[in-house]
Parts: sequence; structure tokens; C-alpha cells
Amino acid sequence: HITSVAGEILVDDRLIKAPKEQFVSYVPHSPDSPIHGQIISVYDGVDGAAQYSNIVINRGRREQMESGDVLSIYKNGKPLTIVNADGKKQTVQLPGETVGKVFIYRVFDKVSYGLIMESSDSVSVGDVVATPESE
Repeated sequence: HITSVAGEILVDDRLIKAPKEQFVSYVPHSPDSPIHGQIISVYDGVDGAAQYSNIVINRGRREQMESGDVLSIYKNGKPLTIVNADGKKQTVQLPGETVGKVFIYRVFDKVSYGLIMESSDSVSVGDVVATPESE
């Protein structure tokens, strides 16, 4: 029988036996090889994510991702239009900024699931994830 649900149950939905729970111990660490990817989804389809939100990134086992990897999250810099001394407009790209850290807890061939552990700003689909810079 059904004891709890996370969403609506519809006609023709099927029940399958849940796999046995596996308790895995994760040790947070920096990836073994450089990683550069993007956030492709935020859990529940909300526009912005923050600390303790679940996200999906477009990097997986084929890029040597593994459970326990910790990546930095970067917001892309915004374009800025300036007017020079001649009165001409010029657009420059401001540098991106670090807005958080994500802990990878599940890895598939092409994507990985992560939990945002820190965030100083809203995190969105399209934001960049990469190997943390040495501090």
C-alpha cells in the first residue's frame, strides 16, 4: 500500500518495488580532474535555488565526476555599456563571481545530482559549475 507521495498519483500510474536503501558514506573532496559545466535543472522546476536546494548539472561519469565531488558555482558576469571620452558606446563583460558550493551526491553517465551547500546569491539554470580555485 502507498504510505507517502511526493506528487499527484494519476490513473495508469504504476507501482514498482522500491530498491533496498543503500547507506553510503560520502567524503567531500575536490574533483580529480578539472570540471567545467552548467546547471541544467533545479529540483521542482523553480526559477531560483539557494542553500540546501537540489540541482542537476551537465557533467557525469564520462567527465570523471564522482560522488563527493565539491564544485564552485559561478554567476556569469553581466554586460555593461560604457560611454568613452569620444561619446561612443562600448559594451564590456564584467567578470563572473563565485556564489556558492555544490556537493555532488549522485552521478550518472552524462549528468550529476548535487546539493547546494553554500550560496550568497540565487542560483539559476545556466549558472556555471567548476572545479574550485585554490584559496
